[in-house]
Amino acid sequence: MNYELKELINSICSAIEAAVKSIPEIGQDGGDALARIDIAKFMMYLSASDGEIKWEEAEAISFYCGLDITPNTLGQFIRENNIYSTEFESTAPATLQLLVLLSNALDNPEISEGFITTCKEIGKQLILSDGYVNDNEVSDYNIYINMMERYLDENLDSRKSVISGFVKTGGSVSAPSKSSVMAPKKG
Repeated sequence: MNYELKELINSICSAIEAAVKSIPEIGQDGGDALARIDIAKFMMYLSASDGEIKWEEAEAISFYCGLDITPNTLGQFIRENNIYSTEFESTAPATLQLLVLLSNALDNPEISEGFITTCKEIGKQLILSDGYVNDNEVSDYNIYINMMERYLDENLDSRKSVISGFVKTGGSVSAPSKSSVMAPKKG
């Protein structure tokens, strides 16, 4: 197991906990637990993507998320909670949704970006944990990470690619001249 990755998970979960507590309207515990649950669900989603859950994957999820699970309990949880589904892979995790709200309120996008960076590393480690990389695992990894990136692009103020509110004003604007010939005016 990768102790540096476990420390990265602990660091991002602690940062999320501190960020949640820093907003007076929220100001309660729970950010750490929410993040760990969403990280575990992401790992469960990836563990199911090759069609089977191996002991190495269950052990990795247990180690990184502080759980004690077997492949059987993991499979049962995935089925009962519809984790390996198109619905799951198209819905931003609750942690990311909360982090975007916090990032926008605090004008600090780093924590939202950090959560995705952590998920990227976790996903890579989990895919490699059983010693075999399946094309479907890589595809599902990309689907989920791209969904989270899109969520940030559409909702994180610092990453929004569309700026609206422009209204055309009256009047005309002269276009620059080319080779001493005036271009027509825009009307």
